[in-house]
Amino acid sequence: MDEVFAAIGAAMAETRGRTLEQIDPAADAAIAAARRQVSITLQDYPLQSGPEPAEAQWRYRQELERALHGPLAVPGALRAWTLASESDGNSLSAEERQLAQAWVVATQRARAEGMRGLAESHTAWFEVRAVKPPAAPSPMAQPAPAPSRPVQSSLF
Repeated sequence: MDEVFAAIGAAMAETRGRTLEQIDPAADAAIAAARRQVSITLQDYPLQSGPEPAEAQWRYRQELERALHGPLAVPGALRAWTLASESDGNSLSAEERQLAQAWVVATQRARAEGMRGLAESHTAWFEVRAVKPPAAPSPMAQPAPAPSRPVQSSLF
């Protein structure tokens, strides 16, 4: 239940100060989609229940987004850092190298902000993973239409 309240609080913080006329549904949808592409989880923290982990994850995400100049930049920066960490660096473009460097700085700031207010824990860390968007259903995979009338069968 605490996670629900933390999520409600985060949603309220996102719209704070904006009237309904100032909220752009398309922009909000793009931000929500970008946030769904990146999973942030507090790991190895002794108190996994309660509001602390959810609040820490929210603070981490907010600082990460702030450091990278918005939530839309986070998935791209994570991709660039992943490419940089898996290659020798020579195959990266200048933009990808710059994004990867920005990612490192942003995650350091986000970790400090996320850990603020948590009980002392030397083993806790934030796992940040790319989440693949669900595949669009193919037209061939649609379920068969329901029969127009109930089907009766007898076992005997």
